[in-house]
Amino acid sequence: MKEYDYNVIFTGNYWSLTTRISIELDDTTGNLSDEAREQAIERASESMSGEIGIDPTNFAHSINVALVLDDEDIWLEGERK
Repeated sequence: MKEYDYNVIFTGNYWSLTTRISIELDDTTGNLSDEAREQAIERASESMSGEIGIDPTNFAHSINVALVLDDEDIWLEGERK
């Protein structure tokens, strides 16, 4: 298992919520994979729900995820299912 940091941005009509989270991925899951993106969104959603009391995925029009490596953001592409 290796730990990676991700920035997750939930965006609605007139708002944006950003959080940085860390997730542990096993050796078979790539840090730029769809599975890593979904885990990052899920962990960020849980974190934000605890902070603000609502699930931002229910209100966001888009969700962007970036892997943070050496203070550089590498954006993960994909659709939220």
